Amino acid sequence: MRILFVITSSHIGGTENFLFQLVTHLDASRFQPEVCSLKKTGYYAQRLRERGIPVYSLNMPEEVNWMTPACCLLGLIRLTCLIRKGEYTCVHAFLYRANILSRIAGTLAGVPLIISSERGLTRHKHPVAVWLDRITAPLSRYTLAVSEAVARQLQVRERIHPARIRVIYSGVDTKRGANPEDILRLKCNLGLSVHEQIIGCVARLHPDKGVEDLVRAAAALELGSGNFRIILAGDGPERKPLEALAERLGVRSRILFLGFRNDVDSLLQTFDLFVLPSREEGLPMSVLEAMSFGIPVVATRVGGVPEIVLHNQTGILVPDHSPRELARAISTLIQDPALARKLGEAGRLRVRNQFSFRKTVEQIERLYEG
Repeated sequence: MRILFVITSSHIGGTENFLFQLVTHLDASRFQPEVCSLKKTGYYAQRLRERGIPVYSLNMPEEVNWMTPACCLLGLIRLTCLIRKGEYTCVHAFLYRANILSRIAGTLAGVPLIISSERGLTRHKHPVAVWLDRITAPLSRYTLAVSEAVARQLQVRERIHPARIRVIYSGVDTKRGANPEDILRLKCNLGLSVHEQIIGCVARLHPDKGVEDLVRAAAALELGSGNFRIILAGDGPERKPLEALAERLGVRSRILFLGFRNDVDSLLQTFDLFVLPSREEGLPMSVLEAMSFGIPVVATRVGGVPEIVLHNQTGILVPDHSPRELARAISTLIQDPALARKLGEAGRLRVRNQFSFRKTVEQIERLYEG
């Protein structure tokens, strides 16, 4: 089966990484994948090409501007031609703009199976975007949702019929722990003490991730003393404001801003506790990655997070926008290492049994063939 995967961008990002993993894990004896990026090719495009997978680009602008409608029309024409020429059996799209264009282009090109994917919860989606989703969604045979929370939003806001929605959780590979000496060396390189409790967060520094609440929680933890450091891995528009906030609250020395990292698996293993204070989430892959290593998790009770983290069983859930509750949960696990180990181990088993990447791939493969 020839499949064209269409994605808005091939730069570094959670959805882009998921697509890379999916394409490279498909059964090569049954599926022939190719990838098209609406924007200029990026990091994952190069990695796919190194694996021998064809990657195309429509070279659409990175930013939305007054030329966007004309660029979208030109992109639609080029995508339709690409699909017709490739004679694909299936077109599978990821992210909003790719979903819209792929539904229309796939229909014009007569593709038998069109699949859209919705991976996030967006509270502030523009009314025009909602309208475009509503009128084009019926062109997809299925819309994949990464969680029940996302599926509910698709039914209510986008008005997609439940029969056309399939919930397939994004899984992660079973993780093998790194050599303890390598982890110790990484800690030393980062300037971390073996006597410190390391509280880690891997997230894009964007308001939706709520990292500001973690910085404020650090101030509350500071008042209660305790030997801890907070590691923030990721970059984004909020980095400078967050650094300034940490300075004002007197906790700048407690927080290490690492920026983008390409060694997240190793970095996670330096954490004693993983925290994700998001204000909206479809299904946070960073939480699954942390749980796969047996790292206890504190996260906010938003979107699809409660479908992963079972409160007081595989982690601790707190309300969003609540630095005080966040600090209280972090303090609980820092002061009770036995509880932290218990939650971490339960989380590791839950990921292995319920959220394996192999299971995700098998479900998607069955959807293609069914």
